[in-house]
Amino acid sequence: MPGSFNRSVNALRISYLAPVTRNTNLAWRWWLAELSEMLPENLRRIVATANQRLIISTDGDEFIMHHGSAKTLQEIGRISSTAEDTPEFSMPNDTQQCRLLLPQDQVLIRTLTLPLAAEENLREVLSFEMDGQTPFTADQVYYDFVISERSSAGKTLSLQLFVAPRHVVDNALAKLAAAGIQPDVIATQGLDSKLEESINLLPEDKRSNRNAILHWVNASLATLAILLVATAIALPLIQKDQMIHLLEAEVQAAAVAAQASSRLRQEVEKLVGGSSYLTRKKKTELTIVDLLDEMTGVIPDHTWVNRIDISNDEIQLQGQSGSAAELIALIEASPTFGNARFRSPVTQIVRTDQERFHLSAEIIPGQDE
Repeated sequence: MPGSFNRSVNALRISYLAPVTRNTNLAWRWWLAELSEMLPENLRRIVATANQRLIISTDGDEFIMHHGSAKTLQEIGRISSTAEDTPEFSMPNDTQQCRLLLPQDQVLIRTLTLPLAAEENLREVLSFEMDGQTPFTADQVYYDFVISERSSAGKTLSLQLFVAPRHVVDNALAKLAAAGIQPDVIATQGLDSKLEESINLLPEDKRSNRNAILHWVNASLATLAILLVATAIALPLIQKDQMIHLLEAEVQAAAVAAQASSRLRQEVEKLVGGSSYLTRKKKTELTIVDLLDEMTGVIPDHTWVNRIDISNDEIQLQGQSGSAAELIALIEASPTFGNARFRSPVTQIVRTDQERFHLSAEIIPGQDE
């Protein structure tokens, strides 16, 4: 029961909370942009200062430094990436973020479709799948991702995976560190602004936070805006709310007896229905232990399973096998399972004779005696 409850909560979060959060973030950015236009000139200068960035791009053997806000970037210097001695670079004092943009030919971008359930541990899933989806293993790259679509109907998740070889990133960071520069964000050139803002290939342990002033200003403005909006909405509704409460009190007083009777009847019906339901379930449904025992006898020795999901009428298996195609016929031959099918394409594991599979089968209920 706890596992089923957790899966239900996670499904609701993926289906409803994630889209709401994404739309809220977009609305939040629009609101801050509109609000900044109404600020006094001195406050706008403070916000503009808090948004100053150092953007580092590459041109052949040079790092090119641009400084300013998104609308006022100006080139302020260049550093050779091949020179033995790197001169110290004077970082502008008002820089709140340092962003390194790698060339597109140094970043691998893949579009992937995964089961929706993978979102719960998506970074770990991508790490496990790295050698199957890219020419690299997880310990050879830095990576990040952006979710582009969730399909509740198809139970799939579409995303863009951004992968950069570690030696490329580490070499660039070492050269910039010699010049006294530590990037906060690593992205790739040529992306639209929203997508570029969403990714960061820099590992967590190498990131620094220069955005304290910007966060403080944005939080203060957001708090002020929320208070103003709440006040404007609440004032004309106070009297109506008081009248509604008075009417509700009268209605509730008249309905107390009827509600008590209704609750008592519902409790009796639940007790009767629950008793018969449990009896039927005991007679007709297999236990999880029975299902696992049957599946253990079906699966051959050359196959191992690393994940089993059991719902009311379905079992799903994920793992590796020396012959994944053989599993369908073996499971179909069991009287406990039926309609066995692959949930995703079978993939060959690199440099092994094993195949990675994800299949499901319907659980055939027992017969009531």
